[in-house]
This record gives sequence, C-alpha cells and structure tokens, in this order.
Amino acid sequence: RFILSAFRSLPSLIWAIFFVILIGMGPLSGVLAMTVYTVGYLGKLWYEAIEGLNKTPLEAAQAMGLSKYETALSVVVPESANELISHSIFLFEYNFRSGTIIGIVGAGGIGYYIDLYLRFLQYDKVVAYLLIIFLVVLIIDFISIYVRSFFTEDDDLRAP
Repeated sequence: RFILSAFRSLPSLIWAIFFVILIGMGPLSGVLAMTVYTVGYLGKLWYEAIEGLNKTPLEAAQAMGLSKYETALSVVVPESANELISHSIFLFEYNFRSGTIIGIVGAGGIGYYIDLYLRFLQYDKVVAYLLIIFLVVLIIDFISIYVRSFFTEDDDLRAP
C-alpha cells in the first residue's frame, strides 16, 4: 500500500516531467508517467473494492474449506468484477485525456501536436484534435456502459 500511495502521490503530469528529465523527451516518458500513476491509483481503487466486499460469502467459502486461491476465483473476483472493470475503464478514459496534457510537456502523444499547432497559431488544427479527443472519450464512455452491462444484475444499460 505504501508503494501504491507513493505512486499516486504525484499527478501524472509531474511524473511526466520527472521522466522527461530522467530519460528525455518522447512517448516513453509519457507511457512511464501514466503507468506509474495508474498503477498507484488503480491499485488503491481495487484494494478498496475488494476490502469492501460482503464478508458473508467469504466466510462461507472459508467454512467450505476453500483455499485462498479458490476463494479469490470463486468469490472475490465475481463479487467485485463490476467495480474492478468500472475502475479500469475509467482509468483508461482518464489516461486518454491525461495523455493529451502529458504530451504538452514533451512526453509525446497528441498533446505534442496540440502544443505545436498552438505555437504556430493553427487553431483550426487544435480544434480538430480537441474534437477528436472529445469524440473518443464519448465512445469510450459508451463502450464502458455496454461492457458494464454484462456485469450488472439488471438488463438495462446504466451509466457508470
């Protein structure tokens, strides 16, 4: 937990600056920055989801003599799947949006081009990139609603 806390203590933008200084400009700096932050943030969300599970099924699995591995596969994963998937999809969307900002500090990605076109006053291209980001985030959101529908007890599609 300490390592996860350390990873998420700094925003991904600061991690990007750190990795740009450490290994230079480019996409690898951005990937490492988002990976470090995502591991810390997602780890926290996942362990909180698992710790918040109803204890009754866990106690029943223990009473049946299931091993920790069997309990994890037959109780923990099914009971927490909706939250785990929801958090994972949210962070995928977050990383997509975050990647645009990270690119502005020299860590590659679409943000690099937004910054470049802003410097050359080519606002039409900036608006086009922003529109692409907006549309992709909407598509990811609809996909997340669809995927989550497989893990909810209701048959209707609900927003996360």
